[in-house]
Amino acid sequence: TYLNNTFNDTIKAYIDQAQNTLDLAIYNTNDQTIVQAVNAAKNRGVQVRYIAASSTANMGLTSLDGSIPVLYANESGIIHNKFIIIDANSTSNAHVITGSTNLTPNNLFDDANNLVIIQDESIAKAFEMEFNEMWGSTGASPNAATSAFGASKLNNTPHAFKVGGHEVGLYFSPSDGVTSQIEAALRSTDNYLSFAVMAFTRNDLGEAIIDVNDSFGTIVQGLIEDSNGSGSEYDPLVAAGVLVRSTQSFPDIMHHKYAVVDMPSGTDPLVVTGSHNWSTSAETVNDENNLIIHSADVADVFYQDFRARFDELNIGVEEWTSTPVKLYPN
Repeated sequence: TYLNNTFNDTIKAYIDQAQNTLDLAIYNTNDQTIVQAVNAAKNRGVQVRYIAASSTANMGLTSLDGSIPVLYANESGIIHNKFIIIDANSTSNAHVITGSTNLTPNNLFDDANNLVIIQDESIAKAFEMEFNEMWGSTGASPNAATSAFGASKLNNTPHAFKVGGHEVGLYFSPSDGVTSQIEAALRSTDNYLSFAVMAFTRNDLGEAIIDVNDSFGTIVQGLIEDSNGSGSEYDPLVAAGVLVRSTQSFPDIMHHKYAVVDMPSGTDPLVVTGSHNWSTSAETVNDENNLIIHSADVADVFYQDFRARFDELNIGVEEWTSTPVKLYPN
């Protein structure tokens, strides 16, 4: 659904439902509505734990209740996660809030972002396992001596889930080979592939998109924010005939990291999304999370967003629908 500047209020509403535990692993926080909701959870007896990046401002945490333990990651990359776990051990109230958005005014209200909320105990417990590995313990207080970030982490969480009858894949960076999972999802395209990514520098993912674009009967469209950055795949994709456009002309940041496969039609519609930019840093050193959701309904919602973002660039109907390169490979 389109939240229309109510991202923070929506997150607050879910935090307000926490009854027992609340774990947050967030790159950057500076929203008082959310911070005060976290404080209120602590005040009503919820166990609250917070992991934050040491490499960014996190100004909102100056208002955090002083009794809430905060572990600032000592990382070689960055803790780039954006996830919140509510009541992980509850069958009916276990929720995970994730996606691409940081808890800052720019990300919540101005930049193009997505928020995914999953009510599922198994997925919540998997996120909690990842949180505990970084936290260094399963208890209320962190253990800096045993906490693990970046390349120190292990591939030790389950990856395959069924939620409401839909397959969901869950992967964490840098331990779980996230880029290979994204590549496999991209290469599974039968008909349509759309993607919107802030930073795109991985050659293997660029080559996968070019191969899909060159396949008979496929249509590929993409948006990249950091189109002029060092190593960007933007120019190679354009040169290969992929209908990709830069979003740098807009005043705010297109902060998404998603792909939509086989929507509006295909045998296995799916969405790839999370905190993981399509970059080597995200693959090898950053702490990230990534979901692959096999659901036509979810894919349709993301596709609607993609079309809205793409249409903002005033691409003509003829250019949008013309597919000579895609229908007839070289």
